[in-house]
Amino acid sequence: MKRLLLCAAVALAVSLVLAPAALASVGAHHSDVNVRPLGLAAHARTTAPVGDTGPYSISGNVLDFGGAGVPGAEVDWGFWSDAAGGYTAGGYVYPTDSSGDFSFSNISGGHTYGGQPGDDLDVYYPTNSAGLQAMYDWALDFQTTSSYTLRPGEVDLTLTNTADTDVHVRAGSGSLGYCQADVPLTSGEGSASLLANANFDDLSAYQLYASSSYSEYTIAPIAVEWSTTSPETVAQGGTASPITLDTDNAQGAWLAGPLCRHSGAAGRTVTMQLVDWPAGETAGFTAWYGAGLRAGYGYQTTKTSTDSTATYNVPLKIYAHAPVGVYEIDTFRTYADAPDSLLDMWDLYQVTTCKASASSIRLGHAVRLSGKVPGSGTATLYSITKKVSAQPSTLSATGWHKVASVKITSGKFTTASLHPKRTTWYVIKYKGSAFWAFTQIVKVTVH
Repeated sequence: MKRLLLCAAVALAVSLVLAPAALASVGAHHSDVNVRPLGLAAHARTTAPVGDTGPYSISGNVLDFGGAGVPGAEVDWGFWSDAAGGYTAGGYVYPTDSSGDFSFSNISGGHTYGGQPGDDLDVYYPTNSAGLQAMYDWALDFQTTSSYTLRPGEVDLTLTNTADTDVHVRAGSGSLGYCQADVPLTSGEGSASLLANANFDDLSAYQLYASSSYSEYTIAPIAVEWSTTSPETVAQGGTASPITLDTDNAQGAWLAGPLCRHSGAAGRTVTMQLVDWPAGETAGFTAWYGAGLRAGYGYQTTKTSTDSTATYNVPLKIYAHAPVGVYEIDTFRTYADAPDSLLDMWDLYQVTTCKASASSIRLGHAVRLSGKVPGSGTATLYSITKKVSAQPSTLSATGWHKVASVKITSGKFTTASLHPKRTTWYVIKYKGSAFWAFTQIVKVTVH
């Protein structure tokens, strides 16, 4: 049996843009109970007064499961706050020294979110950490605790009815924090790291898929979850009770339609498909976009399953102010449905712009197309003279006419002069940051 190291991902350093009444969906990883997590062992306490105050100094060290220091890790601090309406990034230390030590000075503390402490420490492990990726603890209190040891526990995991040799695992408590790791399986078994605390009650396993053969972006459309109503205490460096998950019980969430159509304008409505969701479970949705996918948008939309055999199509509008780039849509169990759930699948969309220099021209006049895409290299311009309502369904663009190659420079493009003889619909195929896709369709009317 190989050791599987497990940790988790809540989008890092985030600014949140909330749709009306969407705070519950963005706050799905938080609890309304004032419970201090034990995953970060407290050594020293300050005597600072209670409140949203500062400045404070905190320090600590990053350890692996065996207790050895982890050099080269990144440690971020920030806080969740009701007053701020979500997460506020503070600062980071990178890399940790040879002993895994870190420290921060002149930081604020004593923030609260959803009725519990909201100060936050996130750890991102170096790539040589045996699959361990990250550790998130968002229910801390910097004004009363100044020293932290960041060390995971472990759980023996068995996955049945799967041919996958590697899985992405999250374990801990959705109320307090969790660990995330990519786990190599041997005969369906392994050991995964988890955020050591007194309330370990949830584990989710995912199969990650590359968004394309050339991109570092991944999607995770299928997951299987274990949860319990009797949380277990797990010490740092300790081992939780074994868990067996059957992938035949997995549930899915992915964007409908061909991948090459998962691209286009901000403000467009796409369809998220929910598959095999157990009856009674409620799905919520959040989007991440911008540099490093660090800006967030919480959707007001939710969907409750009433039939585990049904497929539900949920319309979601791409945030109208999302910039050109990769746009990730996460699907998770809502806070109201399952406060401690770590189930969180994601799929990708690529935001582009494309417009004509004139939407209507007289016969014989010229027009150009220009815009931005999250990619580079050479794109291909296609046209069609019969009315269409959707981009080509395959990258071969069957039924469309290849017009010209278009150079993309720093994500921008401008076509040569075009002289359509009749009303024409245009689209551009490009190599995006995550996958090959088409821009939105542009119609040019010819009189």
